Amino acid sequence: MNNIKVLHQNCGTFSGQKSNILALVAGTHTQKTLKDFGFTFSHKQYKLAREKAVIGQFDLNPGEKKIPQSKARIPEDVVEKINSILIEQSIPSSKTIVLAQKNGQKIIKEVRMLQDTKKGIYQKLMERFPQTKISLSKFYTLCPRNFQRASKRTDVCNVCVAGNQYKAELDSMARSGNINLFRMATLQRLMAEFRDHLKLNDLQRKAFRKQQLDLDTDSCMIVADFKENFRIGGGPVEASSSFYRKRQISDLCFCLIYKDNGQMTRKYFNYLSENLTHDSFYVINCLKDLLSHEEFENFQKIHLWSDSGAHFKNSDYIYAIFKELQSIYMGKMFSLNFFLENHGKSDVDGHFGVLSRWFRDAEKQQDILSIEDLVTCFKQKSSQNGSTRGLDANDEAYKFYIYSKDMPRVDRHQIKIDGGIKLNLSYYFVNEKLFASPICSEDLSLYNPVAYKIVKAKDTRKDKYAPDQIQRMNAGDALMGPSSIRIQMKRVEMLGGWRGGGEGERFLSNGGHCER
Repeated sequence: MNNIKVLHQNCGTFSGQKSNILALVAGTHTQKTLKDFGFTFSHKQYKLAREKAVIGQFDLNPGEKKIPQSKARIPEDVVEKINSILIEQSIPSSKTIVLAQKNGQKIIKEVRMLQDTKKGIYQKLMERFPQTKISLSKFYTLCPRNFQRASKRTDVCNVCVAGNQYKAELDSMARSGNINLFRMATLQRLMAEFRDHLKLNDLQRKAFRKQQLDLDTDSCMIVADFKENFRIGGGPVEASSSFYRKRQISDLCFCLIYKDNGQMTRKYFNYLSENLTHDSFYVINCLKDLLSHEEFENFQKIHLWSDSGAHFKNSDYIYAIFKELQSIYMGKMFSLNFFLENHGKSDVDGHFGVLSRWFRDAEKQQDILSIEDLVTCFKQKSSQNGSTRGLDANDEAYKFYIYSKDMPRVDRHQIKIDGGIKLNLSYYFVNEKLFASPICSEDLSLYNPVAYKIVKAKDTRKDKYAPDQIQRMNAGDALMGPSSIRIQMKRVEMLGGWRGGGEGERFLSNGGHCER
């Protein structure tokens, strides 16, 4: 027994041999007895030794170690096949990527844009080389990082697009060592301007988020934006000509952000209209109606946010907020803030995505021929959404109104700021004084007073409207237009006519093929 113990201790850490040796005594002695005698082993090793003792496996041959397929080395020819099909299913791009090698060196490789999904390319690999044994997950692992799926970004800031291009050019120049000093100086100047642009956007975004976090029971935020127009006139079945007869509908949305019992809450107020003129007159009228709702009664501080588009950032809008609304709601304080130019994405854009999905789903189930149909459709979807989330019927997160397309235009009142309106992104008004800052801040001491004058002018802007009526068919009991009827009758004549039999009848009876 002592000799077996010494042999067990000296055979190293390879459990295959140790369990074989332990099997010599495990069949006749308990685990406790062997440990009392001085053996050292785990419960798992003892259990394995008992099993070997039953079958009489006492040899010292460790046997062939089985390597899981997931850890098996992939043959070089399989890797070559993968790289080959990836190159075949991709196209080169102007982008590059830095890859680390096994020896620690870093290399720059061209990024290739895949023309299909990785799963689709894997299936093509299996069809072409059916003898190749490789799982989908292993294929994903073996795909080099410089093979990427192409993506499309829309509505991107022009400054950011140009800035990233200049950055890539500057990096390429530095890597290659082929340096043009004059060009590099120009690129460095452009990059400094680009970094300033990014910094300004970052500061304004941080101010927006901080203002949200600092909201209390007396304050709220309103984010406004126009959606891309809806095109109504479709339904479950659409003729090819329906597309050209569709009518556009505007949607101006205000997102109310406030805290309810400490929780951030959002409500969306949508003003849909057949008036397609997205100007300050539309915005001001809808904003006046919005603030008359009971949801705004208890808010003493209202922070208005929007993008820097001309329909928001203009003299009419500033006058309406700081003169008209301030006089109507004497106890309230308003601030006006704008996101940096071309960086106006906000909470409202996510809501617009929801509306677009609702609209597509509704068109599959019903005809939407009027603005009333559209509003009814959205209200139904909103109600279903609220029921799904267990919301009270009176606590609607989405509200929809129709803004009249025939609102009479009156004289324009404007606050004309010395030096123009473009410089500053944040304004507030106290004691007939207008204060402005290039960045929104809770510290009002950072705002500077700006000189202004009030101007009155005639509103000469013209409203744009959608067509008055959507007609699925031509007026009267007509299947098609007169010209189309004439052509069709001519064709019937040429075929001999089939209303009274003849050649046309033989044409139809022959499965639609003319007899020669």
